[in-house]
Amino acid sequence: MSFQKASIELANLLNSHEISWAYGGSCLLYFLGIQVLPRDLDVVIKLQDIEKAKTILLENDAVLLEEKIGDNHFLTQKFYTFLWGNIEIDLMAVPGIRTNDVEYRIQFDKNGPWKSIVLNNEKIYLCDPKDWLQYYALMQNRELRVDQLTKFILNNCEN
Repeated sequence: MSFQKASIELANLLNSHEISWAYGGSCLLYFLGIQVLPRDLDVVIKLQDIEKAKTILLENDAVLLEEKIGDNHFLTQKFYTFLWGNIEIDLMAVPGIRTNDVEYRIQFDKNGPWKSIVLNNEKIYLCDPKDWLQYYALMQNRELRVDQLTKFILNNCEN
């Protein structure tokens, strides 16, 4: 299954079950029109919906590969990695990261999606690119993503 087809099918699955979600990571960049080739689907889910989303994926032939627990660097409260067909899906609730004395959490549970687009009659929700810029800035070896998002924000977003 292609990345775009999988992203639309996953959107349909989450939307039909009234899960509050949005694409982040390289998926976000892809849907913003930034030149990237995502290798997985990064999905931010509201904490209250994460277990429901996990169950729905398992009921739809996804295989749970890993459940990660936050550590001193990655503070994400819930993080599941699935294989769905040939596509890897990362479901995360309350994404957070800490580097040295700087800590950042994406405020999705409080703010919800930044915006939505419609692709093949399916609503695709997107995280705020400003959140992902700050998140990537605290990760190692993400200089390209920081540069791409900085340029996008300067050219497309208000303050």
